[in-house]
This record gives sequence, C-alpha cells and structure tokens, in this order.
Amino acid sequence: MNNSTGPMADFTSIQAAVDAVKDGDTIIVFSGIYTENIDVNKELTIISQSGNPEDTVVQPLDEDDYIFYVNANNVTISGFQVGGYTWDPWIYPMDSGIYLDGVQHNNINNNDVSGEEHAISLNLSSNNTLSNNSGSITLRYSDNNLLNNNSPTGTITDVSLHYSDSNLLRDNSVTSDEVGIGMDNSNNNILTGNSIHASENCIWLRSSNNNTVSNNTAGPSMDSTIILDHSDNNILTGNNLDGSEICLELDCSNNNTLSNNTVVCLMGPTIELRSSSNNTMSNNSISAFVGIRLYSSSNNNTVSNNYVRSPDGSIIILSSSNNTVSNNTVVCSMGPAIALYSSSNNTMSNNSMSGCEGVKLFYSSNNNTVSNNYVNSSEGSILILSSSNNVIYNNYFNSQISLQNNAYDEGNNIWNITKTAGTNIIGGPFLGGNYWSDYEGIDTDWDGLGDTLLPYNSEGQIASGGDYMPLVTPAGPAPAIQATVDINPGVLNPKSKGNWITAYIELPACYDVRDIDVSTILLMGLHPAESAPVNVGDCDCNGIPDLMIKFDKQNLLPLLDAENMELTVTGKMMDGSMFEGTDTIRVLIKVK
Repeated sequence: MNNSTGPMADFTSIQAAVDAVKDGDTIIVFSGIYTENIDVNKELTIISQSGNPEDTVVQPLDEDDYIFYVNANNVTISGFQVGGYTWDPWIYPMDSGIYLDGVQHNNINNNDVSGEEHAISLNLSSNNTLSNNSGSITLRYSDNNLLNNNSPTGTITDVSLHYSDSNLLRDNSVTSDEVGIGMDNSNNNILTGNSIHASENCIWLRSSNNNTVSNNTAGPSMDSTIILDHSDNNILTGNNLDGSEICLELDCSNNNTLSNNTVVCLMGPTIELRSSSNNTMSNNSISAFVGIRLYSSSNNNTVSNNYVRSPDGSIIILSSSNNTVSNNTVVCSMGPAIALYSSSNNTMSNNSMSGCEGVKLFYSSNNNTVSNNYVNSSEGSILILSSSNNVIYNNYFNSQISLQNNAYDEGNNIWNITKTAGTNIIGGPFLGGNYWSDYEGIDTDWDGLGDTLLPYNSEGQIASGGDYMPLVTPAGPAPAIQATVDINPGVLNPKSKGNWITAYIELPACYDVRDIDVSTILLMGLHPAESAPVNVGDCDCNGIPDLMIKFDKQNLLPLLDAENMELTVTGKMMDGSMFEGTDTIRVLIKVK
C-alpha cells in the first residue's frame, strides 16, 4: 500500500488495508506521510517497505486517540516514525503512539515513536517483544515482556513499569530529563546491560520486590542515581554508577543485596540507607565525598569487603544498631574512616583504614565491638566521646604523627579481653589488648603482651583504665613452655620384654595439653612418639590434665649409657610455640 504519491498499491491508508486483510497477512507500507489512527484487531505484520522510520511516517488524524491501537495477538509493527515530522506533543498531547491492550506475542521493533511519556504503552499485555525502538515505554499490569535495545528519550519517565512483573529490560539506552527507568509495585523484573542517563534519577523502584538490577551503566544524575523506596529483596550487582548527590539510596527498604558495583559520587554519600534493615553491601568499589551512610534505625545490615575512598567520612552510622562492618578497605583524607553517632551494638572488624582519622564513637554509641582492624591515621586512631561499654581489642593502632595520641576516650570502655590463646593481629600467640605504635613498655615473659607501663592510656587520654594487655613483638624467640614429664617405667630393665616407654606430659595452668601437636613430639630430640595410643587423663590424680604418649623402647636402648638417665621430651603446640620437659629414670643394666 501507499499514500497515493508513490508506486501503484492496493490501498491508500493503513487502516483500509487492515480492514481488508485476514489473520496472518503482511501489510507493506511504502514511504510517505500517513495521517490516521489505526485499530489493529487481527494477527498481522505491518512493516515499512524501506525499513527506515525516517521516511515512513504515521501521524494522528485524531490527536486524542492512539496512532496504533493493537488488541490482537501476534502482531508485528516495524519500521515507522510514529508521530511524524509535524507532530508536536504540546499541540497533540495524546496518550500513546503505539498501544497494546490485553494482548500477547506481539513484536514492536525498529520504530521511532515521538511523545513526552507513554510513547509505547502496554496494558494487561504479556509475552511481547519491544526492540530497537525510540520513544518512552510504559507497562501497566503487563508481565513477561522483553524490552531490548530500545532508545527511550523523554522529559519525565522514559521507561515505566506499573504493577508489571517478570519483565526483562536488556541493553536499552535511556535518556531522560527526570527519571530513566521507574517501577512501582513491580516484582521479579530483570534490568541488565542498560545505559541510563537522567537528570534526576536513573532507576527508581517504589514498592517493588525481588528485582535484579545488574551490569548497567547509570548516570551522571543530579539526584539519586538509583533509589529503592519501600522495596525489598532486590539484587543490585555489577553496575557502574555516577552521581552528584546520592548514587544508591535505600529508603525503608529491607533485605536487599548491593554487590560488586563501581560507584563514583561527587558530593553526597555513595550508598545511603534510611530506615532500612537486613541489607548486604559487599565487594563494591566506592569513590565519593562520603562513602556509605546508614541512619534512622537502619539496623542489622552487613557492610563487607568494600573498597571505599572518601575525603570526608567513609562509613558513617547514625542512630542505627546491630550492623556489621567487616573486611573493608577504607581510605579517607579528611574525616573519619568509620564513625558511629548514637549507634549501639554494632561490630567493626577486620577493616583496613588509612587517612586523616581512624574510628569515632560519638554521643551514646554504646556496646559496640571494635576488633581486628588496621588503623593508620594522621589525626588519632580512635576517638570516643560520651560513649561507654564498647569493647576494643586486637586492633593495630598507628598514629603516624608523633605529636598526635593514638586514642582519646572520655567514657568507660574496655580496651582488652582476657588473655586467650590464638594468633593476634601482629602474629603473637595470645589475644588480649591492642597494638599501639606509641606503647613503650616491654614483654618480660615472651607471651606477646606488654608487662610494664600498664595500663596503656595514651598518655592519659584514656580517662578510665586503659589497655592492660597491649600487644608487642617479643625481643627474641619465646622460651619453651616448661612441661612436667613423668616417664614410665621409672626403673628400666633393658632386657625386659616390654616394647614401650610411656610418657605423661603436664603443662602450666594457662595451657591445654589438648593443644599439643602429637606429630611433633620427640624423645631426646630424635625419636617421634607413636601416633596411637594417645590419651588425655590425670594419671597422678593432681587435678591437672596430662597427655599420655608412647615411644618405641628399642629406639631408646642405644642411648642408655648411664645408671641414671635424664630423658627430654620436646614438641610444639598447635600455635607453633615450643614446650619441653625432662624426667630421670634409673637403668638396671648398662647397655653400651
């Protein structure tokens, strides 16, 4: 068909062709400008002959009606400019250029659809494909549709999903003066591989759950790049985000996962949670004025394995509790690396922090745990104001300016735990307090804990108590743990028929014989203990557990060259520390 200005054809209007053909037919439209509103109520393929939307234009006869209204399944519309050269949305504020109403399995592709909003609209329509179109797209109550390689542009919201589930939005290029992709009450959708540029918000989810937003490029935007508003159980992963204010904003949204995103934000916090709980933020790379901020009862969140670089506060928690901040690398040039304000029962562990300030606990931030962190700061490693009952242990505190104290604490806090066997943050054999770069005491018993100038109180800057077990590096190898060894038999007849020498090993009270590595035990530094039998008991009934082991008697016989023989048993604990002990036996017959 054509519009009577081109080659001979059967029809001069698209509607006339639609009315005349039957299901399964194809209508080929020659280049030209067609002014009409088309109702498609049959299973048809309607395509431009040139395949070029620029030269095949359909504009409305009735500006208050749809240009293409489709209420049939299995319809293809391809290769048109819908709206046309003279179509002006301010003069013809129609609802949609192409409108699918209650249909399935339609294919709308390679069309240029003009319009401010709803250029292409789906209502109660599922399992349709929209590809390689320009113009905004709206889905209402429409599920399982594919939006692929479209280029929506507009001034309000370019792609809108309302009560629409399980749609796939893939590899679209979206440009908007306000919101790029917006969802409300829409669940189980996938947004992947899209490029989104919007003046205000690139992606906005409102009351929308179980969606996946992955591998998109979004921004720059002047407001929040991605917003989750009352939206739960969504996954945001692998996205590259660029924003001015907030890049990832969660407002009253729970149980979401934000992972492996690369985020750059010029002014505001990169990730901000307000009244949002049980979210996970992990393995993100963040560069921003403020890194991550949790506030207003954002509780039970996990912030882990992120790289955060920020000039003015990297991870900030305000009026929020029971959050875990762990295994993050934090670089901050001016403000604190991690700061808590009026926030309690949080855990900060295994983080690496460097920059201007280390850890801050302010204004009734109580009952928090700070452990296993590396803090290299230029203005104090840890600062506590008006906060109490925090436990701070096994941290590496290094204030890099000699005139700046490592710690300031005006409250009543706990700076060490009970001496506990285990590798501490500087490789010592016990957990206790913290490593302080300005502690000048010494370790007199080689247990890796300072024994003089106690408690460490940062030259009086810790007001109450201090660290009674500061971690130090021993001056030399630790002496062996002195064990009590009882050899049985105590009187040895080399000619007897017995095959074994039995040894019972007791350790000092602060050690446990169960921590002995049996495979390392040697008699006289030469002969290993048998791997079995090995038992823990109390052979001498003194209330101290002992370890029973056996040695092959034949290995001992060549060493028996005196009537009274001192036998030495050595070995290692599971943590690598040595022990040794001796016992003297009587030899009845000297063997040369």
